[in-house]
Amino acid sequence: MTNKDRDFVVALARGLEVLDCFKPGDNALGNKEIAERTGLPRATVSRLTHTLTMLGYLRRHVESSRYELGSAVLSIGYPLLANMKIRQIARPLMQALANMVNGSVSAGIRDRTNIVYVETCRANEELRRSPDIGSHAPIALSSVGRGWLAAARSDERDAIVRQIRHETPAIWKSAHTEVERGLRNFPKLGYIASFGEVDRSTWAVAVPMRRKPGEEILVFNCAAPAARIDRRYVETVMGPGLIAMVKALEDAIEPAHKRRIR
Repeated sequence: MTNKDRDFVVALARGLEVLDCFKPGDNALGNKEIAERTGLPRATVSRLTHTLTMLGYLRRHVESSRYELGSAVLSIGYPLLANMKIRQIARPLMQALANMVNGSVSAGIRDRTNIVYVETCRANEELRRSPDIGSHAPIALSSVGRGWLAAARSDERDAIVRQIRHETPAIWKSAHTEVERGLRNFPKLGYIASFGEVDRSTWAVAVPMRRKPGEEILVFNCAAPAARIDRRYVETVMGPGLIAMVKALEDAIEPAHKRRIR
């Protein structure tokens, strides 16, 4: 597709591929590892890492000649989070629900075939497994990702499913049964349930917000340690609780004149 797009800047795309190599928990990476992860020639990677270092997007360790993300990366991501005013409105509602279930409540948006988390509230600091802001989870494996599929238009959903099947066939093979079951049940339940597909110790439900034309799909999930709950708790407390939280958030951001019309 990119070869036929005359406006596609290959050099820029390759530079972004290099930045995308760095994942949470990674140590510093050398040019050889970056080349292996991107599939780019090592000479190309060397020029890209040099350029990104000069611009502040990478930081080079002089002793080892390895790289880690630089502070300039934050200047790209922060405006996105700062402009998502809904996070400030949602946070107290999310915290209240997290406290009620003694778990966590998170919000995420799509990043290609993953979900990236943009907010998380925890009942307590013992719940370190709950996702931090900026962390990713595969769409097909996570409740919040399946919530995104449930809210997407059919053409959007079909395109992403094709991409998942092509790029990560093992993930689709292991997850497609639960994905399809969740999509079938969503109209009746109003939420997507996940019983430990990503992390066996955690059960979760997800509910997408209504989307206005042109807006990102924002999905919320509510998770709790599996050892403390059972399926009935998920069905009678977590699912309805998250539905009510999202409805309250939608009402809070809906223009006042629309509320008066109801």
